[in-house]
Amino acid sequence: MHDRPYYGKQPQAEGLWVRGQAKDGTTRFYRVATAYVILNGLRLTLAIRFVRSQEAPVILLDHLLQRPESLRLEVASLYLDKWFDGIPVIQYLTRRGQPALIAHTIRGRRGGTRALCRGHQSH
Repeated sequence: MHDRPYYGKQPQAEGLWVRGQAKDGTTRFYRVATAYVILNGLRLTLAIRFVRSQEAPVILLDHLLQRPESLRLEVASLYLDKWFDGIPVIQYLTRRGQPALIAHTIRGRRGGTRALCRGHQSH
């Protein structure tokens, strides 16, 4: 996921930008999701898609994974950012049998995912 600042005020662009924490003088951003492979140390972008504010992560992930499949590329592992850290995404990946590494948001003061952030283990 990549957020690009949006400074415009046209009404036709209303559905294309998302709100976020203030950065670069605005709270409105175009959000773009990309799928890429790293081959011999070279990054190759396979798919790019604008993300709308109401779009579900599972639908977006399914759309991005269609491109490598159409090219008959075998995806050994996915590396997903924290926008994908939800139970529906984990269930989707489990059904597909797709190995993945997902960054998670730290939640809770003592419990939740913060309780897992102890030591040098993976969970």
